[in-house]
Formats: sequence, structure tokens, C-alpha cells
Amino acid sequence: MIGIVVVSHSRPLADAAVALAGATVPTGPRPGVAIAAGIPQHDDSGTASPSWAFGTDAAVVAEAITSVDSPDGVLVLMDIGSAVMSAQLATEFLGPDVATHVQLCSAPLVEGLIAAVVTAAGGAPLARVAAMARDGLAAKQDLVGDQVTAGTPDPPVPTADDARPTVVRDLPVVSRIGLHLRPVARLVALAQAYDADVWLSNPGRASVRVQASDITELLALAATQGDTLRLEASGRQAEEAAAAIGALAASGFGDLDGDADFPGPSTAARRSIGE
Repeated sequence: MIGIVVVSHSRPLADAAVALAGATVPTGPRPGVAIAAGIPQHDDSGTASPSWAFGTDAAVVAEAITSVDSPDGVLVLMDIGSAVMSAQLATEFLGPDVATHVQLCSAPLVEGLIAAVVTAAGGAPLARVAAMARDGLAAKQDLVGDQVTAGTPDPPVPTADDARPTVVRDLPVVSRIGLHLRPVARLVALAQAYDADVWLSNPGRASVRVQASDITELLALAATQGDTLRLEASGRQAEEAAAAIGALAASGFGDLDGDADFPGPSTAARRSIGE
């Protein structure tokens, strides 16, 4: 599993962002997240105080990267200005065995961190986690309607090798508050646990079809109580994935039963993501 580093001018901001992202994966494995944010203050005697000044330090960033270093890589998220420069300089302090698998990411700090933590918790490789983090603004852009790009491309057309029967299920949204951040995180974790391609749409609102492993695309569905999601799955474990997600949906995606765990496939049945 990859490691994640948060670089910010503000220590309280970084602490809060990490706490928020951590709440999306309340149980099970999660990536290590290190914070390199703010400048510690000292009193006249040189003793560190609990307060922080705004700023960043490349040496601290390098230490944070080392603390969560993993053979799977380290993703570095930054806020603005000197945070980016500090992160760039920090990579020069690292040994080549570490620096080669560190990726600086231009994703928005809060949205990107949430997407990164959820995606990494499912065992996704560094490139996939970085892509999901960069796409972190998509749900907000769709809701606000101020995006300036042409939007995300259509899903790839299945090849002949993928022309297997597709499992199709309708999933009523029964939770009073709909499909918000935490239930979406549960859905992503479950979808990533199976060797299947799972797509969801909200036909009552839009025709767009999104990947069940993409937290920002799922949030953009804006599913509320009374909507019916359409699930389409293909692949070796399509039936199992559809059944598990159907059970999750019946529980209000976890909201009706609190933060109950939902069984995934056995260890032997899990795919090895990234191999």
C-alpha cells in the first residue's frame, strides 16, 4: 500500500484534512499518512510551544516522506506556493532508492486527500491513486456547474475479450441523507475488493455511467433517497461484486446500520491490484 504526505502552510489545516480523510475509512487497512505542515514555535528558552506559525520546511517534508515510504510509492499532496517548492526540494534530499517512487501531485489538498486515502485503502497502485486525487474536484464542479473543460471522457468501449454477460441490478437508495461521502467511501472499498469492473448510473437524474471505484464520480451522481441506481458489472467476480454491493445498498450503504463492516471476498479470492 502506498504512503501519503500532506504538505501545508497550516498545521491545523493539515491535521483537520487528515482527520476528515481518515473518517472515510473507519475500519480496515488504510495508507500511512504523514504531515509536514507549519513551523513549530518556541518560547524564549527554546522550548517548543503548542502553537504553529505558517510555513513549510523541505527537510521536514523529506522526513515525512521517509516515514511513510513504501515499495508501492509515496504520493505527496501540497497546498500552494512554497509548499510546492518545499516538496520539490525535499525530493533532492532523498536517496535515489526512495526518490524514484515519490510522486508530487497537483490535486486539490482536501478533496484530493480524501480521494487518495479511499483509493489507496483498496490497494490501488500509485498511478491510480494520483489520478483519483487529481480528479477530486469533479463532483464539486458537476454540482456547481463551473467546470471549464469538456468533461471526463466516455468510458472505454469493451473489447471482444470483455464481451462477457453483464450483471445488471437496480439499487434503491433508501438512506434518508442519500449517497454522501462516508457511504460512498464504503462502496468504493467494496468495489475495489473484487475482480470485476463495476459501473453505476443514476438514470432518474442523468445518463452518465461512472466507475464504482471512483469516489469523486460517485459523489457526482448526487443520489438522494428515492433514487434508483443502476449497477452493471462484468468480470470474473461480477456476480459476487453485485451481490455484495446490493447488500450494502439495502443497508443504506451502511447508514442504516451505522458503521457495520460488510464482508468482502476471501483472501484467496481477492485480486492482487497492481500486479
